[in-house]
Parts: sequence; structure tokens; C-alpha cells
Amino acid sequence: MRILDKYLVGLFILAFIATVTIFLSLYIIIDLFSNLDEIIKNQLDFDTLRVYYLAFTPKIFIEIAPVAALLAMVYTLSRLNNTNEIIAMRSSGLSIWQITRVVLITGLAISCLVFFVSERILPASQYKLLEIKVKQMGMKDKHLSDQPIRNAAIYGLDNRLFFISLFDPKDNTLSGIVIFEQDENQNVTAKIVSGSGEYKDGRWILYDCITYKYGLNNELVGEPEYMKAKVMNFEDTPQDIRKQQLKISYMNVKQLRDYRQRLKHTNAKAVLRNFNVEIKSRFSSPMTAVILMFISIPFSLSIKRKGQLASSLGISIVLAFFYYVINSMSIAFAKEGFIPALVAAWLANAAFFLIGVVLIKRQP
Repeated sequence: MRILDKYLVGLFILAFIATVTIFLSLYIIIDLFSNLDEIIKNQLDFDTLRVYYLAFTPKIFIEIAPVAALLAMVYTLSRLNNTNEIIAMRSSGLSIWQITRVVLITGLAISCLVFFVSERILPASQYKLLEIKVKQMGMKDKHLSDQPIRNAAIYGLDNRLFFISLFDPKDNTLSGIVIFEQDENQNVTAKIVSGSGEYKDGRWILYDCITYKYGLNNELVGEPEYMKAKVMNFEDTPQDIRKQQLKISYMNVKQLRDYRQRLKHTNAKAVLRNFNVEIKSRFSSPMTAVILMFISIPFSLSIKRKGQLASSLGISIVLAFFYYVINSMSIAFAKEGFIPALVAAWLANAAFFLIGVVLIKRQP
């Protein structure tokens, strides 16, 4: 690495770390004061708070990293511009790309770090965060507490759809059960209706169970079969019911793909679209940091006097705002099925990358 590259990367990393530290501190202070009554009420000790905010940190980092990278880029280039170091570099024959290349590569490394944190650290930390909230801060959450889950829709293995009126995690009992079995073409082959059920010795047992068989044209085949108690060969466990109630944001890509696989041969098209969009977004979202850095380059280089720093920074932040607006809108359209998931996930990145290229080319 050239001495100049080391100098530029050093300036950028110091600015990035400082910005992340400031934002992180503000997030924690705001959250601390907003939950102060709960902390005092439940008499949480320092160790619990330490674990709580350590679990909170990954989520904060993922949210602030793109904006921190943007501000660090603006600061680095504006400082070089104000000290006429950019002019010296350009005079020596370096292009804008050659000057900013190593910093953008560093931004790409930050994007990779964001992806790593979201995949490897965030799911476990979010689960721990909820655990502390439920068990030690007295907050209610149906995903982690032992409170009954009502009106659950579960997309199970072997093309089964479960609709359950009530699931009690304390004793693994069910009530108000309707199960649809489907073939690979999403045709209903059987419907099972049961008043209640329980998970016992690794098996589901349904009580007052009625089974209806259906043909290719959804016509009823034969007489309904009634059984007082019926042992079902379902691989789905009570833990699967609780897991499918977890928020999508708590899953990593592998878990999302596993659940998408379960949905592939069901009629849950809307839910399947949501999973597809979420999976594609997991790969495109971390690139936000480097895209915002790239779009800020022409405005940072236009700073000639100190008074222009605020305006250039303001323009960069406004562009970042529009980036998030376009990204959110495209994701929303994809979830409704208006545009493909892949297009929605990368639309904002591609659009703002092209805008950045055009603006940089216009630089003298």
C-alpha cells in the first residue's frame, strides 16, 4: 500500500470510528433514559445493563454504519480539499478514482462487516435482548414468554399448513386445529380438523379428529374419518411453532432460506414474497455504506471554503434520505408483487451508483 493510501485510509477510519462512537453513545443514552422507569422498577444491576446494551450494540451498528461512513467520507475529502491536498494530488496526475479508490475499498470492507454482523451476531443478540426485556424488565413478548400463542398460521414440512386457535407452550397443547395437506401442485389432498391436541413423547396426538380426503378437483372422496385420538407422523415440533412466530429480522439468511423452502409448495404466496424480498435485501442492504460514500464524493470535492462544508454535507444527507425513501418504496412494491424481489433489493444501489458516476465525471 502506498504512503498516500495509508494516509487516506487512516483519516477515514479515525473519522468513521469517531462517528460510530458518538452515534452509539447517543443511542444508548436515549434508550437508557427512555427505559429508566423500567430499570428502576425492576432494580436491574450493572451486569444486566451491560449485557443488555452489548446485545443492543449490533443492531445500532448496522443502522448507523452507512451514515457514519457517509460522514467520514465527507470529512476526509473536505479536509484534504481545504488544505489543498486534493489539488496537489490532482496536479501530480492522480484522478479522482485513484484518490478515492482505497477509501471506497475500505467502505466495501465496512459493508462486509455489516453483513457479517447481521448474519452471525444480530440474530443471537436480538434474541438475548428480548430475553432480558421479558424475563428481567417485565415486558411482554409472545415469542419468548410462556404466554399462549393465539391464531397461529404455521407452514410446516411435507406441504402442510397448520391453523391453530391456541398453542400453550407451557404444556405443548393445542386447541382449534385445522390442517391442510397439499400435493406438489398446491392442491389440497386432505383436511384434518381437531378439537385439541398435545405433543407427547416426541409425537403429536390429536383428539376428536376428523379427516377429509379430497380428489384432483377438490371433491370430497369417501366418507370423513373420525377418531377419538390419532397419533400423527408430523416432524414439526412445538419449537417450530414458536420459531415461526419470531420476527424475520431475527433470522439469518440460512434460516430464511429454510423457511422459504417450507413455503415453496404451499399457497402462501404473500408470505413467500416477503421471504424472497428479505433474502435479497440481506445482500444488498450492507452495500448502502459504500454507495452513500460514493455519492458523497462529488459534493465533498466541491468544497473550497469552510463555509461550504455545511451545504455539501447537507446535500449528501438529503441524497442519503432519498436513497432510503427509494429503497423502502421498492421493497414495499416487491412485497406486494408489483416488481421482482431482485430488482427491488438492488434498485436504489444501482440508481445512486449511476448518479455518482455521472456527477464524478462532471468534476474538473
